[in-house]
Amino acid sequence: GMPMPQIQLTTLVYAIIGILGVALLVDGAQSTGYIFKPCGTVITVTGLLLIVFDKWAWSFRFLHPWFVARPYIKGTWKGILTSEYIDPRTGNAVPPIEVYLVIRQTYFTIHMRLLSRESSSETLAMEIARAADGVYTVASIYRSTPRQDHRDHSPIHHGAMLIHVEGDPVIRLRAEYWTDRLTRGQIAFEEKCKTVFFDFDAAGKARYKRQRQ
Repeated sequence: GMPMPQIQLTTLVYAIIGILGVALLVDGAQSTGYIFKPCGTVITVTGLLLIVFDKWAWSFRFLHPWFVARPYIKGTWKGILTSEYIDPRTGNAVPPIEVYLVIRQTYFTIHMRLLSRESSSETLAMEIARAADGVYTVASIYRSTPRQDHRDHSPIHHGAMLIHVEGDPVIRLRAEYWTDRLTRGQIAFEEKCKTVFFDFDAAGKARYKRQRQ
Protein backbone atom coordinates (compact mmCIF):
# COMPACT_ATOMS: atom_id res chain seq x y z
CA GLY A 1 0.00 0.00 0.00
CA MET A 2 0.92 3.69 -0.19
CA PRO A 3 0.92 6.17 2.73
CA MET A 4 -1.82 8.79 2.98
CA PRO A 5 -0.62 12.41 2.84
CA GLN A 6 -1.26 14.81 5.74
CA ILE A 7 -4.06 16.71 4.00
CA GLN A 8 -6.00 13.47 3.47
CA LEU A 9 -5.43 12.29 7.05
CA THR A 10 -6.72 15.63 8.32
CA THR A 11 -9.77 15.40 6.05
CA LEU A 12 -10.44 11.85 7.25
CA VAL A 13 -10.29 12.89 10.92
CA TYR A 14 -12.71 15.77 10.38
CA ALA A 15 -15.00 13.49 8.37
CA ILE A 16 -15.11 10.96 11.24
CA ILE A 17 -15.86 13.72 13.75
CA GLY A 18 -18.61 15.07 11.48
CA ILE A 19 -20.17 11.66 10.92
CA LEU A 20 -20.08 10.93 14.67
CA GLY A 21 -21.74 14.28 15.41
CA VAL A 22 -24.52 13.67 12.90
CA ALA A 23 -25.00 10.11 14.18
CA LEU A 24 -25.32 11.39 17.76
CA LEU A 25 -27.91 13.99 16.74
CA VAL A 26 -29.93 11.45 14.76
CA ASP A 27 -29.70 8.93 17.60
CA GLY A 28 -30.76 11.56 20.16
CA ALA A 29 -28.01 10.70 22.66
CA GLN A 30 -28.72 12.16 26.09
CA SER A 31 -26.00 10.60 28.25
CA THR A 32 -22.38 9.57 27.99
CA GLY A 33 -23.31 5.92 27.62
CA TYR A 34 -25.09 6.64 24.35
CA ILE A 35 -21.95 8.12 22.77
CA PHE A 36 -20.69 4.65 21.85
CA LYS A 37 -23.96 3.55 20.22
CA PRO A 38 -23.38 5.33 16.87
CA CYS A 39 -19.80 3.98 16.52
CA GLY A 40 -20.99 1.20 14.21
CA THR A 41 -22.54 3.80 11.91
CA VAL A 42 -19.35 5.88 11.93
CA ILE A 43 -17.18 2.88 11.05
CA THR A 44 -19.55 1.76 8.27
CA VAL A 45 -19.89 5.20 6.66
CA THR A 46 -16.16 5.95 6.95
CA GLY A 47 -15.31 2.56 5.43
CA LEU A 48 -17.65 3.18 2.50
CA LEU A 49 -16.16 6.64 1.92
CA LEU A 50 -12.64 5.17 1.88
CA ILE A 51 -13.70 2.50 -0.62
CA VAL A 52 -15.29 5.10 -2.90
CA PHE A 53 -12.20 7.30 -2.65
CA ASP A 54 -9.78 4.40 -3.28
CA LYS A 55 -11.69 3.00 -6.28
CA TRP A 56 -13.01 6.10 -8.06
CA ALA A 57 -13.05 9.52 -6.40
CA TRP A 58 -9.26 9.96 -6.16
CA SER A 59 -9.03 10.00 -9.97
CA PHE A 60 -11.32 13.04 -10.35
CA ARG A 61 -9.33 15.72 -12.12
CA PHE A 62 -10.42 18.61 -9.85
CA LEU A 63 -8.74 16.89 -6.87
CA HIS A 64 -5.29 17.02 -8.54
CA PRO A 65 -2.75 18.05 -7.38
CA TRP A 66 -3.89 20.00 -4.28
CA PHE A 67 -5.58 16.98 -2.63
CA VAL A 68 -4.31 13.98 -4.60
CA ALA A 69 -0.60 14.12 -5.41
CA ARG A 70 -0.44 10.93 -7.43
CA PRO A 71 -0.48 10.38 -11.21
CA TYR A 72 -3.53 8.71 -12.73
CA ILE A 73 -2.14 6.26 -15.30
CA LYS A 74 -4.77 3.50 -15.24
CA GLY A 75 -5.61 1.88 -18.58
CA THR A 76 -3.77 0.19 -21.43
CA TRP A 77 -0.90 2.10 -23.04
CA LYS A 78 0.24 1.26 -26.56
CA GLY A 79 4.00 1.50 -27.03
CA ILE A 80 7.02 0.75 -29.16
CA LEU A 81 9.88 -1.19 -27.55
CA THR A 82 13.36 -0.60 -28.92
CA SER A 83 15.95 -3.10 -27.68
CA GLU A 84 19.72 -2.64 -27.75
CA TYR A 85 20.12 -6.41 -28.12
CA ILE A 86 22.29 -7.58 -31.01
CA ASP A 87 21.24 -10.86 -32.57
CA PRO A 88 24.40 -13.04 -32.56
CA ARG A 89 23.14 -14.96 -35.60
CA THR A 90 22.96 -11.88 -37.82
CA GLY A 91 25.07 -9.29 -36.01
CA ASN A 92 22.19 -6.83 -36.36
CA ALA A 93 19.96 -5.11 -33.81
CA VAL A 94 16.47 -6.58 -33.49
CA PRO A 95 13.69 -4.40 -34.98
CA PRO A 96 11.34 -2.43 -32.66
CA ILE A 97 8.22 -4.30 -31.51
CA GLU A 98 4.71 -3.30 -30.48
CA VAL A 99 3.90 -3.72 -26.77
CA TYR A 100 1.07 -2.86 -24.39
CA LEU A 101 1.42 -1.74 -20.77
CA VAL A 102 -1.72 -2.68 -18.82
CA ILE A 103 -2.07 -0.68 -15.59
CA ARG A 104 -4.67 -1.51 -12.94
CA GLN A 105 -4.72 1.26 -10.36
CA THR A 106 -6.57 2.47 -7.30
CA TYR A 107 -5.38 5.13 -4.86
CA PHE A 108 -3.67 2.61 -2.58
CA THR A 109 -2.61 -0.03 -5.11
CA ILE A 110 -1.11 -0.33 -8.57
CA HIS A 111 -0.31 -3.34 -10.76
CA MET A 112 1.33 -3.39 -14.19
CA ARG A 113 1.68 -6.05 -16.89
CA LEU A 114 3.66 -5.59 -20.10
CA LEU A 115 2.29 -7.60 -23.04
CA SER A 116 4.13 -8.45 -26.23
CA ARG A 117 3.37 -10.98 -28.94
CA GLU A 118 5.84 -13.45 -27.38
CA SER A 119 5.62 -12.83 -23.63
CA SER A 120 3.88 -11.32 -20.60
CA SER A 121 5.81 -9.43 -17.89
CA GLU A 122 4.24 -9.05 -14.44
CA THR A 123 5.33 -6.53 -11.83
CA LEU A 124 6.65 -8.10 -8.62
CA ALA A 125 7.47 -4.88 -6.71
CA MET A 126 6.86 -1.22 -7.45
CA GLU A 127 7.44 2.26 -6.07
CA ILE A 128 6.11 5.65 -7.24
CA ALA A 129 8.51 8.49 -6.48
CA ARG A 130 7.77 12.22 -6.78
CA ALA A 131 10.62 14.67 -7.39
CA ALA A 132 10.74 18.15 -5.87
CA ASP A 133 9.46 19.66 -9.14
CA GLY A 134 6.43 17.36 -9.13
CA VAL A 135 7.65 14.92 -11.80
CA TYR A 136 6.80 11.26 -11.11
CA THR A 137 8.87 8.16 -11.77
CA VAL A 138 7.59 4.59 -11.42
CA ALA A 139 10.28 2.03 -10.56
CA SER A 140 9.44 -1.66 -10.85
CA ILE A 141 10.92 -5.15 -10.70
CA TYR A 142 9.21 -7.63 -13.01
CA ARG A 143 9.19 -11.26 -14.15
CA SER A 144 8.88 -11.95 -17.88
CA THR A 145 7.23 -15.20 -18.91
CA PRO A 146 7.52 -16.01 -22.64
CA ARG A 147 4.92 -18.17 -24.33
CA GLN A 148 5.68 -21.89 -24.22
CA ASP A 149 6.60 -22.04 -27.91
CA HIS A 150 9.23 -19.29 -27.47
CA ARG A 151 11.03 -20.52 -24.36
CA ASP A 152 13.72 -22.41 -26.25
CA HIS A 153 15.34 -19.11 -27.26
CA SER A 154 13.76 -16.84 -24.61
CA PRO A 155 13.55 -18.38 -21.10
CA ILE A 156 11.72 -16.89 -18.11
CA HIS A 157 13.76 -13.97 -16.77
CA HIS A 158 13.62 -10.96 -14.46
CA GLY A 159 14.24 -7.29 -15.03
CA ALA A 160 13.81 -3.74 -13.80
CA MET A 161 11.93 -0.91 -15.46
CA LEU A 162 12.01 2.83 -14.79
CA ILE A 163 9.01 4.73 -16.15
CA HIS A 164 9.09 8.52 -16.50
CA VAL A 165 5.58 10.01 -16.25
CA GLU A 166 5.15 13.08 -18.44
CA GLY A 167 2.45 15.72 -18.08
CA ASP A 168 -0.29 16.61 -15.61
CA PRO A 169 -2.68 15.11 -16.59
CA VAL A 170 -0.42 12.39 -17.95
CA ILE A 171 0.11 12.53 -21.73
CA ARG A 172 2.86 9.93 -22.20
CA LEU A 173 5.10 7.38 -20.48
CA ARG A 174 8.74 6.80 -21.36
CA ALA A 175 10.47 3.73 -19.96
CA GLU A 176 13.94 2.25 -19.68
CA TYR A 177 14.48 -1.41 -18.83
CA TRP A 178 17.29 -3.83 -17.94
CA THR A 179 17.16 -7.63 -17.58
CA ASP A 180 19.21 -10.36 -15.93
CA ARG A 181 20.00 -11.59 -19.46
CA LEU A 182 22.16 -8.44 -19.82
CA THR A 183 19.74 -6.82 -22.29
CA ARG A 184 18.31 -3.32 -22.11
CA GLY A 185 16.22 -0.89 -24.10
CA GLN A 186 13.60 1.84 -24.16
CA ILE A 187 9.82 1.93 -24.55
CA ALA A 188 7.72 4.93 -25.61
CA PHE A 189 4.01 4.91 -24.70
CA GLU A 190 2.08 7.74 -26.34
CA GLU A 191 -1.43 6.33 -26.87
CA LYS A 192 -3.88 4.99 -24.31
CA CYS A 193 -7.17 3.09 -24.06
CA LYS A 194 -9.27 3.28 -20.88
CA THR A 195 -9.97 -0.47 -20.97
CA VAL A 196 -7.55 -2.83 -19.22
CA PHE A 197 -6.80 -6.06 -21.11
CA PHE A 198 -5.48 -9.51 -20.23
CA ASP A 199 -3.76 -10.58 -23.45
CA PHE A 200 -1.86 -9.14 -26.41
CA ASP A 201 -4.40 -10.04 -29.10
CA ALA A 202 -7.29 -8.34 -27.28
CA ALA A 203 -5.19 -5.24 -26.60
CA GLY A 204 -4.16 -5.09 -30.25
CA LYS A 205 -7.78 -4.85 -31.42
CA ALA A 206 -8.65 -1.84 -29.26
CA ARG A 207 -8.71 1.81 -30.28
CA TYR A 208 -6.08 4.09 -28.79
CA LYS A 209 -5.71 7.85 -28.72
CA ARG A 210 -3.07 10.36 -27.76
CA GLN A 211 -3.59 12.01 -24.39
CA ARG A 212 -3.95 15.79 -24.07
CA GLN A 213 -3.41 18.12 -21.16
